[in-house]
Amino acid sequence: MEEKSSKFNFHSHCNFCDGIASMEEFVQDAIGRGFDCYGISSHAPIDFQTRWSKNQQHIDVYLQDFFRLKEKYQTKIELYLGLEIDYVVDGKDIYFQRYKSLPLDYRIGSLHYMDLLNGKHWNVGASFEIYNSALNELYGGSLKKMIERYFELTVEMIENCQFDIVGHLDKITDNAECFFSEEMDNLMPWYLSMFDEVLQVVKRKGVILEVNTKKFLTKKRTFVHFRHLKRMKDLGIPVMVNSDCHNPMLMEEGLSEAYFALKENGYRTVRVLRDGKWSDVEF
Repeated sequence: MEEKSSKFNFHSHCNFCDGIASMEEFVQDAIGRGFDCYGISSHAPIDFQTRWSKNQQHIDVYLQDFFRLKEKYQTKIELYLGLEIDYVVDGKDIYFQRYKSLPLDYRIGSLHYMDLLNGKHWNVGASFEIYNSALNELYGGSLKKMIERYFELTVEMIENCQFDIVGHLDKITDNAECFFSEEMDNLMPWYLSMFDEVLQVVKRKGVILEVNTKKFLTKKRTFVHFRHLKRMKDLGIPVMVNSDCHNPMLMEEGLSEAYFALKENGYRTVRVLRDGKWSDVEF
């Protein structure tokens, strides 16, 4: 009899933040899809208004709901509790420090916000119009300067905060693809060199790098992009595959394609939480 392959996902967003379903609905869907281990990683509240984070007072409710579900479904699935925590340029590591004492199983460090644009931190995942305004007003129209700044902040985050996982490392390139083709590595060697420097920091700090499949349905790409997997494998960087789903229906979107790409580039294991500890699991 063929052995069932294990299924994992540690990056998901319920309606505690900007997900469209309750935490329990996500858990029930994960069980129905045969996941072995599943992590809830809502956006941690920050000190300015965003379209995804709820207020600080919801943290206790978030914890209570998770531990209720962990007990309720303990015979059906391994559940793990995380937060996706923003690194904000003028905040340094205050958000990591704020949530350091919470009973979390893991923390995802992500960079969504960069420098001040019209008095507010601009969001790299916002509309192309905002992206283009930031490009011209803050970085003199230089894509290289913008991306260089993004990776500078990313390195600060990895160096200053003790995150377990780095989320969507090259998210800055999403809207940037309006300026260069998918074959940018042949056109802009400075980008590969810059990205490689970040990978060296990831390697030195020993953190896990996620292959995030959230945009696979709409753009057929992942963060990190498949183009970087061979170099990551050569450096021995541990990876995990996450769908960053906000809708239970998209829980498995792009996962099989990401695992296939990892295998093509020499990976045979992913790092996951299992039986309460980090393990390298074959896929």
